[in-house]
Amino acid sequence: TAGAIKARTVMFSLAIGVGLAVGLSILRIVIPAVELWHILLPGMAIALILSYFVPDIFVGIAFDSGGVAAGTMTATFILPFAQGVAESNPSANVLTDGFGVIALVAMTPLITVQAMGLLYRVQTKKDTRAGKEGRYE
Repeated sequence: TAGAIKARTVMFSLAIGVGLAVGLSILRIVIPAVELWHILLPGMAIALILSYFVPDIFVGIAFDSGGVAAGTMTATFILPFAQGVAESNPSANVLTDGFGVIALVAMTPLITVQAMGLLYRVQTKKDTRAGKEGRYE
């Protein structure tokens, strides 16, 4: 992106997304009434709607980072964590409650990176209206 998007900002947004996914996964395990589709359906709808309003570079980074975040690291670290939580909760079932952890980790970076792109778009429009040069559009 030639410096238009700072790596630190993207990493911060990805960390927020993955942290949110882990929190939602644990919430699903602890509260049995929360179903996977209660989170995934509106989340993916938000991610798809955002993709129409965000610059293309952010959409590409978001979908790529969602796939990367849901890979090896999730299977290695987050799934055993969710399994431990499910085993410690007497009302939880490891198989059914652990299902969807990777889907949540793949979804939340889509939303957070695209939200960052939306903020970027709003900021560049403000800068253009104020008479500053919009360097990156």
